[in-house]
Amino acid sequence: TTKLFVKCSFVHKKLRSLNQAGLVEKFVDSLIWVIYPVWLLQVGFDLKSVGLLTAAYGLTWGGVQLFTGAISDWLGRKPMIIVGMLGCALSLALMPSLKDFQSQFILALSTGLSMAILYPTLLAGVADWSHSHWRGKTIGIYRFWRDLGYGIAALSMATLASLFGNLEVVFYGVAVALTLSTIEVAIRYKEYIPRPRYWKTVGESIRLLNKESRVLIIDVREEWEFAKGHIDEAINIPLENLCHSNLKEVLDPETTYLL
Repeated sequence: TTKLFVKCSFVHKKLRSLNQAGLVEKFVDSLIWVIYPVWLLQVGFDLKSVGLLTAAYGLTWGGVQLFTGAISDWLGRKPMIIVGMLGCALSLALMPSLKDFQSQFILALSTGLSMAILYPTLLAGVADWSHSHWRGKTIGIYRFWRDLGYGIAALSMATLASLFGNLEVVFYGVAVALTLSTIEVAIRYKEYIPRPRYWKTVGESIRLLNKESRVLIIDVREEWEFAKGHIDEAINIPLENLCHSNLKEVLDPETTYLL
């Protein structure tokens, strides 16, 4: 476990970038649930408005991520993570300068939407780069770094507010941290496997290759093994998925050789 922790936290560039992103995105949570309500009260909002604004963030985040995780299967993890983190950074950076309810409501919604884009996608990215034999441990390591973000956020935000004597600087500080974290993801993270938008099912992928070749090579290893190296023009259908597919319906036995 110690060896795997070191590998996932510091050696494996892709997992390291996701772990640090998970840690930093908890700064947003900490700010919205702790600093944001206090700041709203300071600038003149009543308790009802504070409740509505924080609820707008939470409900948007919770509801929309039912769909964003699935969308990342189609679009890929990296663009979703980058859009989500930069969306949070921009929304938080604008909050201190727009002090009317309508603007704050829109920014709360956009922050919740950005978190919904980001949150399930980070976890999916960790799962992508984890072998099934140690995926649970890898996710546990990711959760360690992610939840550690709460403690680091509390200390850093309290320090910033004390040094500068106001809460608005905290919004800008978190926005900067998110931007730097996004740069790390953009540089270090790579998609685990190509995600062709037209290969929605096993049958469709086979039909596509049948148009181009009489020989169809199916690599039945797991996705992580396939990504390390494979025969040119082979397609990857893990054995478990292949066993649940009716190949007779999509193969022409007179023109296609199955390897």
